[in-house]
Amino acid sequence: MRLAEDTNLMNVQAKTYIELTVDLAGDYQPEEPMRGPSFSSAGEPGCGESVGDIDVAGLRAEITRRGGAGGSHTVTHDILEGVAMTPDVRRLLDNIVRALGEEAEEVLLEAARDY
Repeated sequence: MRLAEDTNLMNVQAKTYIELTVDLAGDYQPEEPMRGPSFSSAGEPGCGESVGDIDVAGLRAEITRRGGAGGSHTVTHDILEGVAMTPDVRRLLDNIVRALGEEAEEVLLEAARDY
């Protein structure tokens, strides 16, 4: 804590935690079985299902506000509302996808299977 220029004011710092919900989107490629062989071809190998070009489609913060008499309620905010998609914002969203790692691909594959 440090005192501001006016000795009646203090600059304080604290931490709080919020829950972020990340909406993801990506291109789904379903599984393709092996083709062939046939009389004219040795066949083509199959490929497993995959997801590519993963992107953040939405980002929401859920904040629980404490109320009187021990009650609380949750408020949801759209973090990307009104934000221009500048290169720095794009890099931030790419960093979120990278931080999620394999989980991003797994949840999209699961969503595609349930579709």
